Amino acid sequence: MFRKLRTFLQRRKFDAEMTEEMRTHLEMQVERNIAAGMNPDEARYLAQRQFGNVASIQEQAREERRWVWLEQGAQDLRYSVRQLRRAPGFAVTAISTLALGIGATTAIFSLVNGVMLKPLNFSDPERLVVLKVTHPPDTYGGPMNWALYYRLKERAKSFTSLVAARFGIGNLVGAGDPERATTMEVTPNYFSTLGVRPALGRDFRPDEEEPAKAGVMLLSHVFWQRKFNGKQNVVGRVVVMNDRSYTIVGILPKQEQIDMGAGAFVPAMGTAAIRENYSENESPDVLARLKPGVSLADASREMNDISKAIAAGNPLGPKQAWGIRISSLRDDIVNQANYGMIGANSLLWILFSAVGIVLLISCVNVANLLVARSATRRLEIAMRSALGASRARIVRQLLCESMVLAVIGGVLGIGIAYGGFNALKPFIGYLPRAGEISIDGGVMGFCLVVTILVGVGFGLIPALRLSAEKFLEIGKTNGRQTPRTHNGLLVVEMALALVLLSGAGLLINSWARLQRVNLGYQPEDVFANRLELPAKNYATAQQQTALVDRLLERSGGLPQVTSAAFTSGMPIFGGFGAAFKVAGRSTEPRNLIFGGHSAITTDYFKTLGITLLRGRRFSAQDSAGAPRVAIISEAIAQRNFPNENPLGQKITPTNGEQDWRTIVGVVADVKQWGPASDTIQAHAGQIYEPYAQVPTARNLLLVVKMRGSGGNPVTELRTIIQDVDPNLPLTRLFQLSEGLRYSVSKYRFSTTVGAVFAGLALTLAMIGIYGVISYGISERTREIGVRRALGAQTADILRLIYAEACLPVGIALILGLAGALAGTRLLKSFLFEVGALDPATLSLVVFLMTLVAAFACWLPARRATKIDPATALRSE
Repeated sequence: MFRKLRTFLQRRKFDAEMTEEMRTHLEMQVERNIAAGMNPDEARYLAQRQFGNVASIQEQAREERRWVWLEQGAQDLRYSVRQLRRAPGFAVTAISTLALGIGATTAIFSLVNGVMLKPLNFSDPERLVVLKVTHPPDTYGGPMNWALYYRLKERAKSFTSLVAARFGIGNLVGAGDPERATTMEVTPNYFSTLGVRPALGRDFRPDEEEPAKAGVMLLSHVFWQRKFNGKQNVVGRVVVMNDRSYTIVGILPKQEQIDMGAGAFVPAMGTAAIRENYSENESPDVLARLKPGVSLADASREMNDISKAIAAGNPLGPKQAWGIRISSLRDDIVNQANYGMIGANSLLWILFSAVGIVLLISCVNVANLLVARSATRRLEIAMRSALGASRARIVRQLLCESMVLAVIGGVLGIGIAYGGFNALKPFIGYLPRAGEISIDGGVMGFCLVVTILVGVGFGLIPALRLSAEKFLEIGKTNGRQTPRTHNGLLVVEMALALVLLSGAGLLINSWARLQRVNLGYQPEDVFANRLELPAKNYATAQQQTALVDRLLERSGGLPQVTSAAFTSGMPIFGGFGAAFKVAGRSTEPRNLIFGGHSAITTDYFKTLGITLLRGRRFSAQDSAGAPRVAIISEAIAQRNFPNENPLGQKITPTNGEQDWRTIVGVVADVKQWGPASDTIQAHAGQIYEPYAQVPTARNLLLVVKMRGSGGNPVTELRTIIQDVDPNLPLTRLFQLSEGLRYSVSKYRFSTTVGAVFAGLALTLAMIGIYGVISYGISERTREIGVRRALGAQTADILRLIYAEACLPVGIALILGLAGALAGTRLLKSFLFEVGALDPATLSLVVFLMTLVAAFACWLPARRATKIDPATALRSE
């Protein structure tokens, strides 16, 4: 209160002194004019003209005071709030529109930031790189072999350290219930290279990769918490994994990139055999840390030189052309997302662009509302200008009003962003680096920047336009405006909305086609998980077969289990590929059978509901001593036996085995990797053999079919397995239908978010059309009244309004369709059996947009037909 009073008194004193000074200067000029021979009236009139506008000079003088910007800002803020309170309908519409745009943009940016922009939670993460072998050097890279890793480690000078790691599976016993744990064999310097220190215990020592050393193990934080309840006395405890004893020497810190991988880490054995192992079946992932001052390009040049030097003496067989590709660890993590989210980086950038279009449409919509609203304020602004207010002062006032709208919209947008983020959580778990996605300080800062840019962006055009108008010009037009600005903004808004709607239409069409795919099996109420048979206890075929038979006999006795089976590979869980040759044919590639290969027990087809098309299924007679048999799927039968009966044909693997299998049946094809399998599967089709005749796979899948919705039978099956062999783990069972949902997660994510954005854009475009047409009708109220007085019918008025809307809507449809034809090509990798230029979808989208535009025009047009001529003329 006292501060305001002091400021008021200071300002009154300043104005009084300024007025007295200006009066003195004016009187002196009058005296000079009288001395020059003028009469007093002429002398005063000329002095006033020479001196200029007193009010304008006083305003300029006030602006030179130090606190004037603060005072004017406070005045503008109070005035802006009063203006919004006088027009609550406009305020609610504009703020809601901005809140939706800013909120959606912030929510999607949180995904982009967490997945692709945030640095990894390692020491100096930008210097961590991944090395991969390419064949030839410019193609996509894959893991290198151990021998090449050790040679690079000896020769590379660009890195402070080079490390290797390989994932595996192990049966962990000696710590409560047996558990099938994901493991990782790493070189001893792995964690020191990443800059990660154990939270408890110690790291690996350099000499612990020697086979003669006792086994040691590090546990991830999440595995330690789940398996050992976070007990610190676990350090020093001895456990057994894959028949070898390991001492737990440390617990790693809580960190997503570690916790989401393996549960247990052990040193890779650097034996002489491993150092010379060029087998691609043992390929590790290789990481390195760049030396200070060494760039990615420098390291790449060195790797190319080293690869050329090694190539001559490298026994890689026919692979003469190869190289080494280097990329940042962060990019590699994002690019190597699991199958369900392959291309996550491209998808997020596309969605971010899409939400940017939604935000732009929001700004255009509000700008159009401001331009329309400015019709009622043109005389006010022009009067201010005539009274001496500078154009900059007027623009500043109008921009302040825009910023008030933007700030309120931004605050509400943060709430919408949180809601949108929570709505996206079911999809976020499929993204790489999902644990690092959050609405944090960086995202809030982005929201602030967007709010400021939006406030300036949508407010600048109306402010510049209004501030440039003159009082006399407005008087000549009676305050009316030309519709060019409105129509131009409408064209931009509709064209952008059509681009988004086209992309969403293609994604929805693609998703609908995915839902209609015949999987070839029935995933409902089917559960499965892997069992690793220890080599020590199940070294022979008889031991493996006996265990499988006992488990199947016990599992089939559960009341809620309809059927049970074992397999070495199945849909969603994957399997191995194989090549077979056909008896009587050459071994040229075109004559070979390529496809997936699975060893299965008798009830496998029954458990999954796979249909037999020809021949017979496997039976108990297909035992180890019986003639070898096989069943193929329909795709292999059509591809390899197009004009002959496949039943009775004999096949054998191309690995040198001489036992021929007789094809005894043909079954329906299955989508091994989910509905979109055809997009990644090189050779469709499966080859099945009885497990009793191929009991060499100790990594098996237990599959059970439940009776109705009988729940997850993991507890009962674990008890059965523990009774048969206490060292066999079954931690959990996965529902096959859940795996199917994961396999199409990128399609579901892109379709859902794209459809939401398209719906927002369509709604905003409809509001924009409605606003433009309503404004046009309000400007032509007198004209419409005259037409009605002269006998124009309702149809004539509707025809007039629709004819006026046709031009901007038509231009918008043409521009939007051109933009869609160019932009939808980016969606190619996210579409299933739908082309990016699908004419049916694009035609339907244009038709829908036309209907929306027609409906948006009909509402104000209908109101125009009810205008009373007398009332319209009287309002003028």
